[in-house]
Amino acid sequence: MLWNPVTRGRPYVRELQAIAASAARATPLVEGALESAGSIMTAQTLESVRAIDLIAEPPRAGHILVAGRDDMAPDTSLADHLAALGRGGRVPAPPGLGRHDGRAPVHGRARRGAAIDRRMGQVARELLALDAKGALRRDGRALRGVATASGAATIEERMVRFGADHRLFGVLTRTSTSADRPVVVIFNAGAVHRVGPNRVSVTLARELAAAGLAVLRFDLEGIGDSVRRTPGRENHPYPR
Repeated sequence: MLWNPVTRGRPYVRELQAIAASAARATPLVEGALESAGSIMTAQTLESVRAIDLIAEPPRAGHILVAGRDDMAPDTSLADHLAALGRGGRVPAPPGLGRHDGRAPVHGRARRGAAIDRRMGQVARELLALDAKGALRRDGRALRGVATASGAATIEERMVRFGADHRLFGVLTRTSTSADRPVVVIFNAGAVHRVGPNRVSVTLARELAAAGLAVLRFDLEGIGDSVRRTPGRENHPYPR
C-alpha cells in the first residue's frame, strides 16, 4: 500500500532543498550532505534518491494499491501504470491525510481517525488475501535475508501484540539460535516510533539477531502503533 508516494526522486530532492533553504541555521558540516526538516542525507543518498523512478522500475510486489491525498488533486500516473500492468490500481484517499501529515510536530499530531484506521484495516486484509507467495505468514512472521557487519544472515521478524488488552505493538527479531540467549529490549526514542531515529533500531536489532540474540523493539503506550487504553495525550515524547 503506497500512501501519497514519491513517484520520482529528482523533484522530491528539490523539495527537500527548498525546505532546507528556509531553515534558520546553516547546513551541516558534512561535505555534500543535505539537512532538511531535521533529517540528514549524505551526497551518496541524495544521488540514489534522485535516480528513483517508480514508473520506470519494474514492480517487485504482486499487487500494489496507491492512495493520494484527500486535500489536493492526486497524481495518478503511478496507479495508472500499475493498473495497465495488471499489478494494482488506485484506491480512494483515506480522509484526513492533509491534517495528519509530517508538517506538524510529531508530538503534536492528532491520532489517526477511525475512518483512516478502518480503511487501513481493509487494505491490510486485501493485501494479505493477495499474498500468494506467503512472504508474510498468517501469524505475522516474515523471514528475510539481511547483510550485517558480520556477514549475511537469515532472520525472522514477527509482529507481536501484548500487554493489557493487547494494546502494545512491537517487532520481535531473532534467528533459530536465539531461544536460550538474552533478549534485548529497545524502547522509543522520544516520540519516534519503534524504528528509531533514521531506522537505527531496525539496523541494531538485525545486527544483534545475526549475533544470536533476540531483540524486541516496541512502541510505548500512546506512541506509534501502541494505542492508549485511557484518554490522554498521544505521541507524548516523555511519558511517565
